[in-house]
Amino acid sequence: AGEKQQHEGDLEGNSSTWPFSSSSAATKWHAKCFGNIGAAACADPAAPPGAGKCACPNGCMGADGSCYTNVTNKLVASKFTIKNAKWPDYKMYVQRMSVFNQMKTTSFSSGYNMGQDKFSLYQLPGKFNGETMFFLGSDKWPDYVFALDSTGGTAVSLWGGYAVSLTEKHEPWSLKDVMLRVCSARKTGHPDAIMIGSSVPSGGSTVWAYIHSGSWLVYGYWYPERLLESKAAGYIPGMGGSSSASKPTTPAPTIASVPGEGGYWIPEPPLPRGLLKDC
Repeated sequence: AGEKQQHEGDLEGNSSTWPFSSSSAATKWHAKCFGNIGAAACADPAAPPGAGKCACPNGCMGADGSCYTNVTNKLVASKFTIKNAKWPDYKMYVQRMSVFNQMKTTSFSSGYNMGQDKFSLYQLPGKFNGETMFFLGSDKWPDYVFALDSTGGTAVSLWGGYAVSLTEKHEPWSLKDVMLRVCSARKTGHPDAIMIGSSVPSGGSTVWAYIHSGSWLVYGYWYPERLLESKAAGYIPGMGGSSSASKPTTPAPTIASVPGEGGYWIPEPPLPRGLLKDC
């Protein structure tokens, strides 16, 4: 069993027990082991300039923000593809060339994709807010993991699914920005399906990875965004129809808190049933 260096406080850490590191040479930056907490709050205000940031050079960061030594993230499954339940001919893959590294889906075979559609699921030690957390890592590029992040105005949708490099981008990433909530969607009629969501709800709602009509890029489904879209379309919540008197009254669309089949993902080969908590 590995040893844990426990911080005081929340995921952002505390300088009282964390080791400082001015060099990342010994720190690991891949899905099997992530060694940086990525929080300026870790730095001791009394530390001299150049003392470095809070890191875990001799171990791996757990979901609870603790440094676990002599242990790595648990490999749950590897070399699997992830197809979409609504469009089962399409599966997720990491683009080789992309301006923003947004994840995409393709109907091409794995042989054609040259391993870009193969993934591994890693379980982090510890828990965050009582929940088990995961890394969804690329098999082809082990330092790349799937993350849900703001599109920053680069798309109509507010959230997107991205492949992010832990090696190149480890300083900006707080652990909670790159670890994921992965749960079983078996109760939806898809016994082997999973849902992939953000570790931290935004505005009270989890952001869920999904694809929608008109694009094969992976986006993030966020319930408050759907409510805003409904309002912009002229619907008033609770009124049952259009808010415009000049238009015939039409039934207000039901806004679901989850994306439906576009947000159900089916690993192939399937993950062991009972492994994941129900969504």
